[in-house]
This record gives sequence, C-alpha cells and structure tokens, in this order.
Amino acid sequence: MGKGPSLRGGRVRWAAVLLVAGLLLATLALRDRGGGVPNRFPPISIATIDGRSFDPATMEGRPLLVTFWSTTCLVCLREMPDLEALYRRLSPRGFEIIAVSMPWDPPGEVVRLARSRALPYPVALDVDGAVARAFGDVSATPTHVLIDPGGAIAFRRAGALDFPGLDRRIQSMLGPMRASEAAAPSGLDRRPRSMLRSSGAFPVAGISGPAPRSRSML
Repeated sequence: MGKGPSLRGGRVRWAAVLLVAGLLLATLALRDRGGGVPNRFPPISIATIDGRSFDPATMEGRPLLVTFWSTTCLVCLREMPDLEALYRRLSPRGFEIIAVSMPWDPPGEVVRLARSRALPYPVALDVDGAVARAFGDVSATPTHVLIDPGGAIAFRRAGALDFPGLDRRIQSMLGPMRASEAAAPSGLDRRPRSMLRSSGAFPVAGISGPAPRSRSML
C-alpha cells in the first residue's frame, strides 16, 4: 500500500518523458518533410510570369526579398509603391525582389494586376502552393523573407514592413555605392506631368503606374 503513490509518480514522469520524446520526433519528421521554417533559401526554383526562374544558385551573392502577397490583401497593395521604389533604387546594385502570389489567387487576376501596375520586379504564381510550403507553410499575407547573399534567411516577417529598417539592412548586404550610382536617378518617372496625365498613370511615392481599376485594389 505504501508504494502506491511512488509508483503513480513514476508512471507520470515516464508519461511526460514519452510525450516530450514524441513531440521531438514529430518535429524532426515535419522538418524532414520540408514543413518546418527553413533557415536558408530552400532548394526550390521559383518561376516567374515573365519566364525567368530563381533558385539558390542563381541568387548566390545577391540579397533577395521574397514577398508572399495576395490580390485581395490591402496591406500588400498598399506596400507595392514602397517595394517598387526600393527595387528601382537598389536593383542596379544586385538586390532582387520576387513577389509570390498565394495559391488561392486566380492566376489571371495576378497577371492582370502585375501588368496594370507595371510592377518592375518579378512576380511568380504558386498555384500548387509548393513555394509557400518550401518557405515554411506560409499562409498569412503579406509575409516577407529576406535572404542574404550567402543564402541564409536574415529575417522573416508577417505583416507590414518597416521600410527604413529594411533599406538599412539591405544596404549593409550590398557593396559600397559607386559615384555613378549615387548620381543616377532613383527610379523616378521623369516624363512631363502632361504625359503622365494623358497616359492614365499616377505617381505614388515617386513611382508611376497605371491607375487601379478593380475593387480589390481600393
């Protein structure tokens, strides 16, 4: 009779140990299947709507921002002018952006929006969700993943970006700016205002693009 409580206590401890071990094994199995959050550019090729492809080998030595977005995500749409300005300013120095649409986005709507806004950076469809899974089962938009020139993931953020902080972080990954780059325009549209009005373009944060027409962009 006196050994009952100690036996029960031992069983509880063993049950706790087995539970922890089971959770650990499940976590390792999930990581082996590619379901965990990676710490490097995953071994996947991202195909864009203009026929290009990006993978760890093609992006070696260059910083890359992978941004997961949706045509119905208002935060994503509000961030586009800032992403455009960032891309126009830093892409001549090797920086790249890939905007990956979500699996539920109609491909035709993604292509229409990218063309209507004249997005300067590559846009990719992810109809089967393979890219989102490779980057850790991304399901929230926007989700941003910054990859450094060595292929390591420098940061991952769900939600709106801190653009001044992001700019500083990317600048630290790039080489020193040459005098010719410092003197070059920062992606600003230099056309006369009359031409902008006649073409239906609208300047936003120094970037011009076609005015949005769909309700999802309001």
